[in-house]
Amino acid sequence: MKAITREWLTKASEDLAAAQALLAYPDLTNTVAFHAQQALSGRSAPLLQLCP
Repeated sequence: MKAITREWLTKASEDLAAAQALLAYPDLTNTVAFHAQQALSGRSAPLLQLCP
């Protein structure tokens, strides 16, 4: 696995953890949505490396 791929996956895990932690604060739904989107993007980005 490339180093950049590991970095993406690590950051995606951090974003997911942040989103989960922030769910306890109803007034931060936009921030939760941002981190959830970032987590999804970070988990799917490595798939692009498989495309020729």
